[in-house]
Amino acid sequence: MESLLGCDDAPVNRFSDLSLGPDDGWQHLPEPRQAEPGQWPKLEAALAVVNRDLTATLPGQGPLILMVATSTSTG
Repeated sequence: MESLLGCDDAPVNRFSDLSLGPDDGWQHLPEPRQAEPGQWPKLEAALAVVNRDLTATLPGQGPLILMVATSTSTG
């Protein structure tokens, strides 16, 4: 996954930045961040396989990047 490091300019789906709150209204979630290498080894391995297939199928498409968003729910 070393090739994915430093991809700060990668497009991110911002729809995941919103969530329904306790009052059924939309609330903004904390800004997602790129997962630290080694933090999610099984997901990183699976994503590496997907990215290999993505490169073979759509050579112009950039790699997918594992992102982490912390939850704001209190219970």
